[in-house]
Amino acid sequence: MTALYVTLVLDLEPYPQPRPRVTCRGKIPRAYEVPRATAWKAAALLLIKQEMKRWKVKKFTGPLRVSCEFALKRGAVPIERTKPDLDNLAKSLLDAATNAGLWQDDRQVVELSLRKRFAGGAPYITLNVWDIAR
Repeated sequence: MTALYVTLVLDLEPYPQPRPRVTCRGKIPRAYEVPRATAWKAAALLLIKQEMKRWKVKKFTGPLRVSCEFALKRGAVPIERTKPDLDNLAKSLLDAATNAGLWQDDRQVVELSLRKRFAGGAPYITLNVWDIAR
């Protein structure tokens, strides 16, 4: 049975979804992702799967409300001027959650709440998911 609500805490520094890079081989353009982004998504996927197993969470299949909190390392500037952009942080996390099997596709997310802040200690991500079909 699918849970109605789950909170996953990932001990992982938030990382934004970068713009795709393009290279050409002959006349054929090919898009690719930077290696750091690929490595981050692999780490996030593993942590999400571990949390799903720990809490016995099955794949969500209906419409979802999602809340994400990204706790960043403290910087020298105020949080509102701190990079990365919040929407790019969300893109990378939602892609990793889709690939981990938390839900079928991120288009199931019909309500999205995002927050970035400075972490008191180590950086982390909190992902809350509600099945709103029930």
